[in-house]
Amino acid sequence: MSRKNAIVITLKESDFELCKTFRERVYDALPKGEQTIASIVAKAMGSTRRVASNALDQLEHEGKLVSERGSVKFDGSTSRCRIFRKL
Repeated sequence: MSRKNAIVITLKESDFELCKTFRERVYDALPKGEQTIASIVAKAMGSTRRVASNALDQLEHEGKLVSERGSVKFDGSTSRCRIFRKL
């Protein structure tokens, strides 16, 4: 291949930058050993509860989180949900 046809583009030469996925940002934001639920993660990350729940579930399948079913008390009411904890 001639030098004229060899085009190499790197991230340094372009306007692109590497971004973390939503799941990686959630994992980085969770403090180690603390408990959380999907609705709190969704509110903090500015997404829906379904997207946050999916990210937490994928992180659990990767072995980075553990979850258990439990009851969480909100403003005078209780809700059964999955409680996640970062390992």
